Amino acid sequence: MLTLQRTRRLAVVREAFRARQRKRRMLLVFINRLLEERSKKKARRKRRAWAWPRNQNWFELLLREPSLDSCWQEHFRVKRQTFEFLCDLLRTDLQRQDTRMRKATCVEKKILVGLWRLATGESFEKCGERFALGKSTCKTAFKSFEEGLLKRKDSFIKFPLTSEEIKDKINSFEELYGIPQIVGAIASHHIEMHTPSDNQEDYLDHKQRYSSILQVIADSDFRFIYVAPGFPGSFSDANVLKLSGFHEQAKSQQILAAPTRKLSGIDIRPLIVGGKGFSLSSWMVKPYAAEELDNLTPEQRKFNTKLCACRSVAKRALDLLKARFGLVVKKTEQKVDSLSKTLTAACVLHNLCIDRGDIYPIKDISEDNLEEDSDSEEGIEGTENGEAIRKLLRDYVCENI
Repeated sequence: MLTLQRTRRLAVVREAFRARQRKRRMLLVFINRLLEERSKKKARRKRRAWAWPRNQNWFELLLREPSLDSCWQEHFRVKRQTFEFLCDLLRTDLQRQDTRMRKATCVEKKILVGLWRLATGESFEKCGERFALGKSTCKTAFKSFEEGLLKRKDSFIKFPLTSEEIKDKINSFEELYGIPQIVGAIASHHIEMHTPSDNQEDYLDHKQRYSSILQVIADSDFRFIYVAPGFPGSFSDANVLKLSGFHEQAKSQQILAAPTRKLSGIDIRPLIVGGKGFSLSSWMVKPYAAEELDNLTPEQRKFNTKLCACRSVAKRALDLLKARFGLVVKKTEQKVDSLSKTLTAACVLHNLCIDRGDIYPIKDISEDNLEEDSDSEEGIEGTENGEAIRKLLRDYVCENI
């Protein structure tokens, strides 16, 4: 009896020992597999490079060879002298220190990336391929370039506020076109974009495409003195002007209040020339409606001709912007917020080039990209005061020009 019990007890002990051995072997196999996977992952990481080699040296050649100066405006839409000015202007914003991992991208290359992106509208991936940079590096370089220009917006896009500044703008328009009290002309441009994620119906414009509006006021030298980017494409010109805040400032005489000029005993404020989408007011004047051409008097027709010449400076300024920067013409993949910053930076650079006498010829713009006023009739009637001012200006043109 005792022998049988002892035999059974030994069998139980042996089975427990074998079970512990099996568990130990299984645990060792699991640990070995885990270590093998970790070693494989470490080996894969070691094979990755910090920056992939790209054998392109045309950028360095362009900087080094003065004989290639003629290529600058063709490829980057600015002259070499303007590029060098930009380097000095933005160096403190774009300069970065080298690290142990790699050398920092030089200021000159960052600025050329920014100019190329604005000039061509190419994606960051394609821009990076041209400048031997990765997509993320190219995007960061462009963002730094853009922010540097935006910081200096108030130095290059300046709306005249003092009487002396306004008088200079008025004299320039009157000398060229003969109409008094004109400070600037207003126009808008639609930038086609991909379907926005929110409020899609707001961005569907009169051409049944998704777009964002850039509204500008330009002086007689084709400089932008006011820009309002990023408004939905379905908005009328008058709505954009109101929502931008300009309308309220002018109405309350925070701007365009003086100097005034008397015509037939009536004080006329400084004026903006608009199109059919705007209302006549004490600070906004526009031609007689095109729908009434058959009923216009010879005096009204003559006034229309002269005033349309004044307004053409805003359209001409936009044409210059579109000719220089292809990004403003092409369908963009940017979201509304980032597109607004890019458009403002392009307008800053446009004014900078004009200040330096760097004029890019208008070419390669299709007729489809030359925007006309929207078909909205909002605000056409205007005010009695606005109609009286237009009549005084019409009489002045007929008597003096």
